[in-house]
Amino acid sequence: MKEMGLDENKWIYVKDYFPVPLWRQPTMEKSPSDYSFYLIDPKMIEYKQTRSAWIPIMDDMAHYQHDPDNPTVGQVAIISRRIGKSLGISDGDEIYVESINPLTGEVRRVKVRDSLAEYVRPDCVLMFHHLGDWAGTKREPSPNMLCFASEGFVAMTQDQSFQVKVKIYKA
Repeated sequence: MKEMGLDENKWIYVKDYFPVPLWRQPTMEKSPSDYSFYLIDPKMIEYKQTRSAWIPIMDDMAHYQHDPDNPTVGQVAIISRRIGKSLGISDGDEIYVESINPLTGEVRRVKVRDSLAEYVRPDCVLMFHHLGDWAGTKREPSPNMLCFASEGFVAMTQDQSFQVKVKIYKA
């Protein structure tokens, strides 16, 4: 690339296109140290990509799964019970989940209820990506709002592996 005259500072656009595997530290790892949790957005088995997110009865069922006593609760962030306790967060509290783009300094955050669980790794926050901004009812935030589709976050292959680190704190 140097021989072709390509400026090394502009390699960000082509560095993911390489004929052999090449390790590069994910952009999210450049986040400030207080952004210490990995945002994980798993798939709910009822949903097929974004196709079924528009079916109102499925949206209602998904909300019921989050909180059977209050099906309008909306999106939840599931965190480790041990981490919640160490941060003074109780099950069902309102919390902020905040991400940062370490290249630009842009900060995004959503306010959600938390759910404490034993099965979540202590360094992760789990939020389902099916619900929220793109669902038919639009009644809660989505982890999609915390992801960045810009330099350093989306590969040339368009593999859609959005990776961000977040911090959580009580609302």
